[in-house]
Amino acid sequence: MAIIIKQDTTGGEKPLLDVGEFGYDKYTDGGDEGRVYVGTGDENIPLARQDELGFGTAENTTYDNTDSGLTATTVQEAIDEAEARIDTAEDDIAKVENGTTEITYNNTDSGLDAVTLSSAVNELDSRIDQIDTDNTDVDNALGTLGTTKRYDKMLDVLGILMIEYDDDENPLVIRYTGDNDDDELYRDVLTYDGEELDYISHYYNRANTDTEDGRTEITTTDGLITGAVYNDV
Repeated sequence: MAIIIKQDTTGGEKPLLDVGEFGYDKYTDGGDEGRVYVGTGDENIPLARQDELGFGTAENTTYDNTDSGLTATTVQEAIDEAEARIDTAEDDIAKVENGTTEITYNNTDSGLDAVTLSSAVNELDSRIDQIDTDNTDVDNALGTLGTTKRYDKMLDVLGILMIEYDDDENPLVIRYTGDNDDDELYRDVLTYDGEELDYISHYYNRANTDTEDGRTEITTTDGLITGAVYNDV
């Protein structure tokens, strides 16, 4: 077969996987339950679980405050800090609109250059624009926007719900956490050319399998996987 799915034996003993073979640790013994491994023939390489990857949220994305003057060190903190300053500025603007003359601004704590309310608002607005730009850069870098996503990697870190096989015991469909087998599909669908694995179609939160999110083209030699190329669809 082109690909073999193995499971650990009771007690956490992990058999050595061949090249291209995958193993899934389903036992609590050994402290690695839920881990997926891929074999090289010489060793089993562990793949990260979803709970070990801190990406895709503002809370765990670091923020460089060198130029902004903010005290925040994460994107979420930067947004919250900027929002608090905007609220204060909006209150002062309301005072101006109600007939109050230009308000002086004490920049001792903020680190802003502005000394009047209007200039502080303008400066803060400019910095918020920079935060928006930084957020977009982070999203692109983490693969959370458009075609920059690596759906094979995103699926790999999800827990495996079940694997469907054909009559020759070749895996056909790997369903991951969140796949309800109806209108929310998180799965890999394996397609074979004879006995050889040809490609893997990746579906991430799809309502059906009409359109792939990504595809991995497989190269095999003598039944072993020797190459894999991922492409967004």
